[in-house]
Amino acid sequence: MCERRTIEGVAAPLPIGNLDTDQIMPKQFLRGIDKAGLDQGLLYDLRFDAAREPRSDCVLNRAEYAGCRVLIGGENFGCGSSREHAVWGLCSMESGRSWLPASARYSIPTAMNNLLLLATVPQAAVDNLLLDVANPLTNWVSIDIRDRTIRSRNHHAQFQPFTQTPPAVC
Repeated sequence: MCERRTIEGVAAPLPIGNLDTDQIMPKQFLRGIDKAGLDQGLLYDLRFDAAREPRSDCVLNRAEYAGCRVLIGGENFGCGSSREHAVWGLCSMESGRSWLPASARYSIPTAMNNLLLLATVPQAAVDNLLLDVANPLTNWVSIDIRDRTIRSRNHHAQFQPFTQTPPAVC
């Protein structure tokens, strides 16, 4: 039985379709076989420009999303290879965050072995959640693991855990 029933926190909208594991954890951060420093590489090319300066247009660099624990991703988030480093980055302990994509496509064994919650959320529900979390005044979500629900200020969605490896269409 699951000891922790709910996960709550600031959620960030990341409505990028087909965001693959190479984008989640770029190759330059795959130097080791441990998890050290992977929080720095997570979504690096989205967060930083070529001069290594934070991109002002990236939601994850905005103060109102500091401490973000949940990502509301676009369709097919996490497609591509089963790059374990991408999952490790999402589960990073160094950052104090436990990124939780609300819409994800990952290798089931890789995610489960690293305690990354994967959930299937209907696209219409994801779209509604994205509307709420795009507003810094309503960017808080609560995920009830036992009841399989995600709640934002104005929306509620049921989710199903992945039971088989979903197809990657990247």
